[in-house]
Amino acid sequence: MSKPAAAYTSLLVGGILIVVHSALIMLANTPWSGILEQLSVTEEFYKTRSLVEEFIEIPPLAKGIMGVLLGILVLGGFGLVLGGAPRKVKVGGVLGVVFGVLSFLVAGGGFIVGFILALIGGALGLMWKPPIHSSP
Repeated sequence: MSKPAAAYTSLLVGGILIVVHSALIMLANTPWSGILEQLSVTEEFYKTRSLVEEFIEIPPLAKGIMGVLLGILVLGGFGLVLGGAPRKVKVGGVLGVVFGVLSFLVAGGGFIVGFILALIGGALGLMWKPPIHSSP
């Protein structure tokens, strides 16, 4: 295996979940929130209280925007890991771990599953070793 497939797959799915969850948080606090009601999405599905909100109050729109940005940064880590170059894989792994944890602290972490997948993908990227090519 020349590329860390499990790492970039986990980062991709985790980043997407973080972005989707944060977009739902933003949508729920706009005049278009009726869309969620028509889709039968309950408040428990998107209204999560982050750990940071135990100490400071974050407006829902700001929480959603920060979550989307953090999810995009996790997806940036996915892009670096996908490249397969050893240094870029390590940097992508660090991005996945750091911004995955921040998304959990600030915006609920993409239904929590997104945070866990970003953490796993980042850790797998950090542990990945490039294949050793034997010379004939």
